[in-house]
Amino acid sequence: MSAPQFVIAPCMGVGKIVANVTRRAAYLVHERNPRTTALLSTPALLAGDPEQRELVQHNPVILIDGCADRCASHIFHCLSVSPVAKVEVVQVMTETRTGPGKTRQQLEGIGKRLADIVAERIERAMRDESLLEGFAPAAGLRLAAPKPECAGCQRLPTPALAAASGTTTAGHAPPPYVTIFPCQGLRFTGGRVTQRCGYLLVEERFPGRTLLLCLPALASAVQEDVDMLEQFPAVAINGCRRRCASVIAAHYGVPAAASVELEQVEKGFDGGAVSLQPDLTDAETAAALKLADAVSVTVSELLRAGAQWQGGKADLHGAVHQPAEINTLTGYNDTGKGFLAKTAQGAPADRPLDRPPAFHAQQHDDHGRAFAISRHLDVRGLTCPMPALQTIECAQALSPGEVLEVVGDWPGSKLEVPYAVTGKPGLEVVRIIESDTPGDQTWWIYVLKKTGDSARFSPTAHGGHTA
Repeated sequence: MSAPQFVIAPCMGVGKIVANVTRRAAYLVHERNPRTTALLSTPALLAGDPEQRELVQHNPVILIDGCADRCASHIFHCLSVSPVAKVEVVQVMTETRTGPGKTRQQLEGIGKRLADIVAERIERAMRDESLLEGFAPAAGLRLAAPKPECAGCQRLPTPALAAASGTTTAGHAPPPYVTIFPCQGLRFTGGRVTQRCGYLLVEERFPGRTLLLCLPALASAVQEDVDMLEQFPAVAINGCRRRCASVIAAHYGVPAAASVELEQVEKGFDGGAVSLQPDLTDAETAAALKLADAVSVTVSELLRAGAQWQGGKADLHGAVHQPAEINTLTGYNDTGKGFLAKTAQGAPADRPLDRPPAFHAQQHDDHGRAFAISRHLDVRGLTCPMPALQTIECAQALSPGEVLEVVGDWPGSKLEVPYAVTGKPGLEVVRIIESDTPGDQTWWIYVLKKTGDSARFSPTAHGGHTA
């Protein structure tokens, strides 16, 4: 079977109605173009599914961002994959004065009409031959797959199970909320079921006592969703044997307090089967109700008696949530054709530099102290605000004590980059160098990720390398 021409990647989260609009639009496009499209399941991608990672690495991708958080764009930026185009539902709503409706479990007529418009714009992008002119498969995915131990993350005992096993939950106060974390996948029937189950729990079974965690928002470092994982016990609801919700919670550093498996609740139900209909089938709807009954038992116990669970700090794997800047940072512009495209390619981040002999892996700051260069960022050829935006993003991804070397040639950015760094806690410019060659505008700026103690950096703690 030949590879699909386009991978359709909706943000497909939960919590906001526009997320369902992106899902439905993706299904409609694939329904009308089954031979030239493939649907991406973002949860399976983030959980390390080889098929999904292969899709985005080797095929042109069209994104659908639902809300102003632009989670799909953030995720692909973290992956270091450049989609050929994207459609933003918020932009479509503004231009067409069409809303998503008011219901989250199932779209109303107006929401379905909005999905139709979004689907038409995706197909318009697919027909634009210029989008494929500069396409090349990604050399690799910068965001690593979860470690094998995440896949084996086991269910921790809820109070009912703890009592039966002889353990105790004494001293664990009941939480104010329980986080509902469905795998919420696209294309696989189990993900469709868990998404509906999540809405049943937060809207009908436990309103005001449960929170619905959006997986793409977590991967994009949206603070609200990060807080849900860090501060409250989460129930992972897994739709198939990939166990994406459990794997991703563990991968992001805070394992779920409990997990419920659809295929254990509904014996004989194949959650990994492909389901491509825009609306849930009768069998999926019935399975969602039965799954909600099973999850309700666990949620009730967590709310009643607490659990042997402790929150923690999430590992966001370098993601920085910057919805207002992400299009500029990644080079996407409105084409005037109903979609955005990367019309101006910037210099790739972290490219090893061909530096003059005077610049080596080690430098000295303005006080004469030696430091090792940990990463390189080449922004030559870029104009404001791109050098500053890319510098902040790369510098924030450093480990404490590491130094980023930035080289550029836009005169205004020589001033803007240090100013931008000064406004970010934990970052410090330790040296600025200008070329002494007449007519050469090249400059080098060195940014330190501070350790938090009095010592600005250790001269020998970090060896220089290129990412």
